[in-house]
Amino acid sequence: ISPNPSNGTFVLKSNSNNITQAMVTDVVGNIIYQQSNLTGNSQLIDLSEKQSGMYFISIKTKGSWVTQKIILKK
Repeated sequence: ISPNPSNGTFVLKSNSNNITQAMVTDVVGNIIYQQSNLTGNSQLIDLSEKQSGMYFISIKTKGSWVTQKIILKK
């Protein structure tokens, strides 16, 4: 995930597997962004309309989920 922190646009990259789903939640668990049926090992996520703060992004690749913290600064 880069850049992190970001002003709202993030690039997700997987070195080995295709990204099939992406989901972003706020700190209390509300889903604020969700995208499925993705293909390829790189995806652009645009959160520029969201408020500054900490969020969690979950990425699914080949059946497994990985979750990382992202920081949005405006």
